[in-house]
Amino acid sequence: MALHRKPHQGPETVSGDVTISEEEFDSISKRNVEKWISAHIIPESPITLESKTYPTLLHRKTVSFTALPKSDPKAAEWTRVLVNGDVHIIGMKEALNGVLYLIDGTVSVD
Repeated sequence: MALHRKPHQGPETVSGDVTISEEEFDSISKRNVEKWISAHIIPESPITLESKTYPTLLHRKTVSFTALPKSDPKAAEWTRVLVNGDVHIIGMKEALNGVLYLIDGTVSVD
């Protein structure tokens, strides 16, 4: 909700005077969402979160994990790291085919 631009919107256009068809808009929106989601998926499981960088499904996009300076060593690993230096992990859900980490921000697509 707090995102300046929603994932389907993609980057801001230079000129707002361009008119596209509904079909083109749907196609562009779909590509934007796929790109945004791909930047948030690490195609490897399990992963270690201790000061490591992983490639995502988005070509040439990586996600890095860095240890928080003052964290409880007895706390769960995911509570002791930042994603890309400034995003906190606020929850974790395990599934049969991987782990979902809930974050309090977003991974930039740029």
